[in-house]
Amino acid sequence: MPTLAITHDISPDINQGERTWIDAVPIDLARADQQHLEYRQALTSLGVEVINVSVNRDFPDSLFIEDPAVIVDEVAILTRPGAKARRGETAALEPILGAYRTLLRMEPPATLDGGDVLQIDRRIFVGQSTRTNRAGYEALSEMLRPYGYKVTPVAVREGCLHLVTGATALDDETILVAPGTIDEEPFAGYRIVHTPAGEAWAANVIPVGGEIMVAAGYPGTAELISGLGHTVRLTDISEMEKAEGSLTCLSLLFSH
Repeated sequence: MPTLAITHDISPDINQGERTWIDAVPIDLARADQQHLEYRQALTSLGVEVINVSVNRDFPDSLFIEDPAVIVDEVAILTRPGAKARRGETAALEPILGAYRTLLRMEPPATLDGGDVLQIDRRIFVGQSTRTNRAGYEALSEMLRPYGYKVTPVAVREGCLHLVTGATALDDETILVAPGTIDEEPFAGYRIVHTPAGEAWAANVIPVGGEIMVAAGYPGTAELISGLGHTVRLTDISEMEKAEGSLTCLSLLFSH
């Protein structure tokens, strides 16, 4: 289970950030800041050390710190984000992540967002989305080959930003999926449970500290997860959702 979370302050320019599948609507910066604070407090209460940084405030989407890096037990990989406007975010993260892991760097023509990476034990699934291309999947697979990870591509459907927007793991055997957002075939062998109708955004959850963090506002999904025997921790990120963000986007979670 993760013991450390690196988070990033909200850029004052977040309203100018990237939008792929949703229309731009105004984000209340003060409310977003409060929600971000409560997100960090929730992680702390679940036994995770939280380090909040503010090194990329000039980048509107820097809040979504999951995307510029992929961290496994052995190394940290600085990605090459699919949105050109975000590629400058990796430089300032180098000294921060370098304190915890040996660094590897992704090169062109690869593009990959950390939000397209779902790790379940020694298996890693890589979404093929508008942000992550085939070369990104192949580069990640090659980088992780020496460490024994099995890396598998997953098609991400139109309307879904990242793999983990549409699917996350509740535990090592169970995948929570928003129906129609991804190709489920690569997850054969896992138990797949679907979010209720109208709650596709709730498919992105964080198992941490013996509980499951679930975005507030999706009662059907919370009830579903609770019914599977998990303790649910509701966290309001409604302002971040306006920027096409989800729970996992807001931190780099790993063991240290």
